[in-house]
Amino acid sequence: MRHTKGGDILGAAVLVCVPFLLSACAKPAPPERTILVSQCVKDGNTEEACRCMADKAEAALDKEVLAAMALAAEGKDDEADEAMRKLTMEQQFSVAPFAAAAVEACNLS
Repeated sequence: MRHTKGGDILGAAVLVCVPFLLSACAKPAPPERTILVSQCVKDGNTEEACRCMADKAEAALDKEVLAAMALAAEGKDDEADEAMRKLTMEQQFSVAPFAAAAVEACNLS
């Protein structure tokens, strides 16, 4: 294989730039996820357990439910209550099975 100065520069540029491009393309964490993980850690759980819980929440719950949970986690009780009232019964009842499964699967305390 023949190396040229231009080829070496291009190769180096690819090695340096690709990780930055990939991280730029990564979807940022939704604010609700950040809030839930942060409060979970403050409650004495490990970062790993809290990320596990957030993963399960995002997979199992609607975005409206996540938003209401984040408001409650922030201590915005009036706003959380209002958000919960706007949820359908199905959405409201989805929280209990999720919570039970997350406690067991993620080793939450």
